[in-house]
Amino acid sequence: MELEQKVQERIKELKQKNKQLVEAERLAAIGKITNRVAHELRNPLTVVGGFARRISQKTPADDPNKKYLQIILDEVIAMESKVSEITRIQSQ
Repeated sequence: MELEQKVQERIKELKQKNKQLVEAERLAAIGKITNRVAHELRNPLTVVGGFARRISQKTPADDPNKKYLQIILDEVIAMESKVSEITRIQSQ
């Protein structure tokens, strides 16, 4: 009877460890995907932001399109910040 109880406890313990292992593997996979997505977003954001800054610097202040360029720049900065936040959260 005592041996059977020990076996049942060990089975329960192993099931719990297996569940933890599966969860750890799932989180690791999500982390890899997150890093890949962040990388894929960061590159085009850098290009868009760089060109928008160049165009903005060459655009006269009284040009009506200057405000649209500023909106683009502000949104690029906001998106870069969100990507950085996602990667920061993931690395914790």
